Amino acid sequence: MLLAQQGLRASFVQPISRLLAPLACMSPGYDSLGGSSGRRYKFYIPRRNWWPWKQKIAHKNQAITRRKKHIWPRYSDPDEQRAGDIRSDPGPSVRFKVHDMNLSLKRLWVYGRLLRKKQLQDAIDWMESLCRPSAKPVRDLLYRARTRMVDHHGYDPARLYIARIWTERGPRVMSIHQQRAGYYFRKKKLQNMMQVVVREVGYYLSPGLGTHGPAGLRCR
Repeated sequence: MLLAQQGLRASFVQPISRLLAPLACMSPGYDSLGGSSGRRYKFYIPRRNWWPWKQKIAHKNQAITRRKKHIWPRYSDPDEQRAGDIRSDPGPSVRFKVHDMNLSLKRLWVYGRLLRKKQLQDAIDWMESLCRPSAKPVRDLLYRARTRMVDHHGYDPARLYIARIWTERGPRVMSIHQQRAGYYFRKKKLQNMMQVVVREVGYYLSPGLGTHGPAGLRCR
């Protein structure tokens, strides 16, 4: 009886070993140092019939799609660029600063590039149209600048331009938060800084007003 069971077991094991033998030969071996001593395949396998002219067409279509999604203005008015240049006419200016902005420097730099040398109300409209939670601190800063310049200083809101805007790296503040009973974790919070210089330009630099002020009076 015992011999019959051993023979039956051997009859099942031998066919399985014959099926697994080719797979064992194809699998790469490993040397004593832990590396594979068998055949190695490249990490990147090129696509079939992926010719250079097809790649150029695909890259061109991708660039068109990214350009449609881009947030930068399609046209920059040279008059606004000249009005936003602080070297053309110093004029009265006020600086506004925020220290504890929980945003990365890269995100602040992107917003600063978008708002630089723009009319203050246009900059506020751009930040409102983004509809992003990360734009709220920058939007609040522009709101405060407009309220301060118009209500307190009495400047003309149509002639307020962002002359300069820059960012600086701040410290990272760590705080302890309780996750559940007996378990705590450290949370790092960014505190970067953004500064905005808003100035009032003269009538001779304001786009659309020409070189004369209201009622034909020349203002310098």
